[in-house]
Amino acid sequence: NHPDTSPFVLAVGKLMQNFGMIELMTYEWIAALKNESVAKDMARRVKLSARVAFITELIDGSDFLSADSGATMKQLWMSVLPHSQIRNIVAHSGLAMNFPENNPQLSPTVVGVMNLRPRDKSRDAELISVEEINGSVNATARIGAELARLLPTLAKA
Repeated sequence: NHPDTSPFVLAVGKLMQNFGMIELMTYEWIAALKNESVAKDMARRVKLSARVAFITELIDGSDFLSADSGATMKQLWMSVLPHSQIRNIVAHSGLAMNFPENNPQLSPTVVGVMNLRPRDKSRDAELISVEEINGSVNATARIGAELARLLPTLAKA
């Protein structure tokens, strides 16, 4: 319970909470776009990325969405995926700490969340900063709110 971890803990908690909303939206959108029990059952068994792909396919196959609104919706859903990578990193990785000035007499500080499977495959690891996590927090809050705002438009069609 190191005090330096608080900003990361808060950011990670917010990101997880936002993804809870986005995960719920995947089920709601699938139900609205394809009201079949098979589709709903499938959605419960697959990863988020597969549900996003399924939703974008349903949007493409929709006969009641305009091309423009469908493209906007697909773009919104696709914007979830980079943030889900950040979510997965912070959910499965630990905080990296170091001693300022390499002095073990000083209190250690958090430098980031360590990703041992970096996005840049030429590297052994990478650090995800609290600023990057907070960027995903803010983006996923906006995305989730927009998905919730658009959901009733699917029922009206």
